[in-house]
Order: sequence, then structure tokens, then C-alpha cells
Amino acid sequence: MTTVRTVLNLLSHGLSYKKIRLQTGASNGFINKVATAARPDLQAFLKLSDAEIHDRLYPRPQRARVEPDWEGVNALLQQKHMTLQLVYDEYRQANDSQKIYSYSSFCRRYAEQKPNWEPQDLFTNLHYVAGDVMEIDYAGDDLVWVDEYAEVHRDRVFVAALPSSGLIFAQAYESERQQFWIQGIIEALQYFGGAPKNLVMDNAKALVRHANWTQGDIQPVILDLCEHYGMNAQTCRVHHPKDKNRVEASVNMVERWIIGKLHLQGEGHALAKDREYLRKLVLEHLNELNLRQWQGRNATRRACFEEEERSSLQPLPDRPYEHGEWKVYTVDKGHCIRLSRSNGAHRYSVPAEFVGKQMHVKLTEKKVQIYDAESGAFLATHERCYSTVGMKTHLLPEHLTPEEKRTRLSPDQWVNVFSSRIGIDRSIAEKSVAQAFKSDFNGRRLCGVVCSSKRSYPLLVIERAMQAMLDTDIWGIGFFQKQCETIQILQVV
Repeated sequence: MTTVRTVLNLLSHGLSYKKIRLQTGASNGFINKVATAARPDLQAFLKLSDAEIHDRLYPRPQRARVEPDWEGVNALLQQKHMTLQLVYDEYRQANDSQKIYSYSSFCRRYAEQKPNWEPQDLFTNLHYVAGDVMEIDYAGDDLVWVDEYAEVHRDRVFVAALPSSGLIFAQAYESERQQFWIQGIIEALQYFGGAPKNLVMDNAKALVRHANWTQGDIQPVILDLCEHYGMNAQTCRVHHPKDKNRVEASVNMVERWIIGKLHLQGEGHALAKDREYLRKLVLEHLNELNLRQWQGRNATRRACFEEEERSSLQPLPDRPYEHGEWKVYTVDKGHCIRLSRSNGAHRYSVPAEFVGKQMHVKLTEKKVQIYDAESGAFLATHERCYSTVGMKTHLLPEHLTPEEKRTRLSPDQWVNVFSSRIGIDRSIAEKSVAQAFKSDFNGRRLCGVVCSSKRSYPLLVIERAMQAMLDTDIWGIGFFQKQCETIQILQVV
């Protein structure tokens, strides 16, 4: 451009082509090209920028191919299920008899035009703390496999990732039902050898009862699991998968290096004798993935985890989380929830202020755990009973009302009530209470009737009725009341 401007300056001073050629070394043809481009206003041409002068000297040839309406192409791609391939096919069919772009050139040209309508987004550089978060999700692609009987199965692949070290866990499960989400979380924590402080998940129905734009209403079983492992449960915002971007990236890795490799080895599907064998194959490929060189770091995911994150994880409990059956029950007027007949129809207490409210009840083999359905607060744990006879109402001492505390006394307390409050001979009281609580009949109810009989009968009548029960070994409210009436009549006569 220096030579061009020198030629322009000499032309403006009226020098001939020969003198300009001698001073600049430019050919006559080049000088004539510059002079032609500068017409009709040489001074105005001199004021142009170097790029504008270059375009005037060397104009770009007109494109011979049909130019698509790139803004219209961009609008089409905003529609659901629309792809560049579909738009290109439409462009090719509409201009079949004319010269058009190839598909690769079409994509390149669209990428050049795209910033005109969609400025490139800027993303925050995230910093992850070791041992802070575990993100979970399911892979989008099924793991298709064929068993030894040639039956085709479609399993879902659960994925968990530790963002700080990048370590990945993946395993195949029958479906995305809640029990397999829970099993996946438990196995992921066992694979990592510890628990992080937070569990980040999406808004799947198995995990969240009601999703919203801030924090979803998490299922009680997930809260219970997180409490068992000392984690805090967090959900993503609705339609914001980037809130768990590391597991989203891990899903892509799993789909390529586990699902893709298994399908490749089986020519389109994985081959396995049974699901347990398939799970072993998945674990082998997972270990290979975690031992691959991690792009961007001079180490593997496993090495980064061992060096940076393992020591930051919380130790796992002595026993893994026990997944149970979850039911919804309403508290009856006796401040208890009653299980169904198939579960023995036993009743288990909650605090009296929850009468009429719904409870979420977790039934495990040995425990009955009760949570408030509205707030998710933990209320009580009972030992689970299976007997079909005898007492079926189980009250915890802290749930007793003042009235229940007066009647649900221990045998020793009943003896003290009989001897001190009523005045019954202590030896008769001790023998009667001991026999009453040994019988199949509810001893507490009988003791309560004995106490209330003080209002109707004198002390001597009550003592003789109790002695009659001792002599006959018949322990029942009706028998006691009949004895009191008979002895009262005989005393009057």
C-alpha cells in the first residue's frame, strides 16, 4: 500500500507514467490500474483507508453460488427438532438447477453469519472445592444389550461426577425408577470411598416432588438418604442443566467410552450373559475411562482424585443406607398412624399435635420411620413389629399426652399408686399387678379400672375383689366389676 499511495501522490502532481515508473519501479500497467481506480476524484481516493483502497483495486468476484437467506436459516434453527442438515436439504431442493454450496461450506458460512444474530455468550469460570459437590444424572442413550437367550434389553446408565477432580462413576440399571436412583447414589459413594458435602441433581420426579425456579421440593427418601451420608441435597433450576455442567460433560464421556465401546464390540449392541455380567463390563470400561489421560491436565482423573480430593471426602457410615418402602398415612385421633393389614395393622405414635395430618412413612425390615409430609421434618423411629396377636399400638414415651401418662405406668408405678393413693395392702397390690401384666389381657386397662373403682366402692370391697381374682386366676374388667358388686351387696345385707 506504500507503493500505491506513492503512485497516487505522483499522479496528483501531474507526473507522467514514465517518471513515476522510474521513481517507484512500478510497471506501466500497475500505474494505469491505480489511476483507473482513482477516477474521477483522485483527492477523495487518497483519503480512503488502506482496506478500502485495496477493495477498489482488487474487487472481490461476485459469488457464483446461490446465497441462502442466513437470517431465515437462523430463525428456522430456533424451532424444535430442526437441524442444519434439514435446512440444507431444503436449500438444495429449492435451488436444484443452480450452483449451491456444499454441506460443509453451508455450515461454515452459517457459522460466519451466526454472530450477527446471536452474540457469543460469556460464561463464568467456575471454581470447584475438593469434596464439596457430587453431581448426578442419567445418560440420554440407552445401553442396548442381548443376553444369552437372545433377548434384547434396554438399560439406563446412571452417572455421577466429582467436579473438582473429575472422577466419574457410571453403572447400568434396569430403569430410572426411584429405587435405581438411590442404588446409583449409594454405589457411587462406595466407588468414591467417601461422601461430599452436597448432592446436586436435576428435577426428575423420582427425586423432586414439585419443581420450581429456585429449590425443588425434594422427595423425603432423598432427604433421608442425604442425612444418612451427611450431605445437603440441592436441585438445579428448571431448564438450567448448566447448574450441573460437570456431570453433563461426564455423560458425554460415558456415552462415547462406555456405551459406544460396548455397542461397537457387539456390532450395534452389547453382549452379556446377564445383567450382573453387563455391570462388570461397564465397571471395567469405567476404570479405563478414569485412567485415560485427562485433556487439559497432565494426569488421569483417578490420579487427580487420589491426590486432590479423596482426603476431603467425608467418611462413609458403618452401614450403607437401607432403602425401604415408602407409604403415606394420615394420623388418627389417637395420634398414631395405622399400617395396612398386609403390614400387620400395627399403630405407631407421633406427637399429638399432628392429629389429622399426612405422614410419609418409611418401612424397612426393622424400623418404621415417620416424617411430616408438609415440612419433611423427621418425627419418630419405631421398632417394627410383625406379630398378629397381642398389642398392636406402639407409643413412644415422648409422645404420651398427660392423660396417657397417668394410665400408661410401669408395674412398679402401679403398685405405688395402689398402695399409696388407694390404700390397698401392698402385698395384694404387688401380686395383683404382677399377675395382671402376665396375662394376655391388657394389664394397664385393668389397673386403670381398679383405680377408678375407688369412686364407687370402699377400700375393703376393692381388696376382696382383687383377692378373688388372685384366688381364681381370672383377670378381666368384667369379672372385677362383678366381684365388687357382689361383695358390696353381701356387706349391705
